[in-house]
Amino acid sequence: MTLHSCCHHFDVSHKENFVDPEDKEVHTQGVESMHQKLKHRHKKEYGTSRTHLVSYIEEFLWRKLSSGKDMIYHFWKQVSEYYVCEK
Repeated sequence: MTLHSCCHHFDVSHKENFVDPEDKEVHTQGVESMHQKLKHRHKKEYGTSRTHLVSYIEEFLWRKLSSGKDMIYHFWKQVSEYYVCEK
């Protein structure tokens, strides 16, 4: 999974709209909430290195998309896809 394969970038301007008129699920509160969660976790745990910024975002999104009781399953599934065993 890469950052570009699982995400779409949207812009929301407070001056123009609070909610995107074409997609009601894109709004400033959602964008700001996601940004705050990402920023808080990495400041608290790691600090932020610009050289690793994309990997921080990819990990954050992977955890968000793979959360819950199936997280370990998703982890090992991706490991097995990346490291294919040959007989």
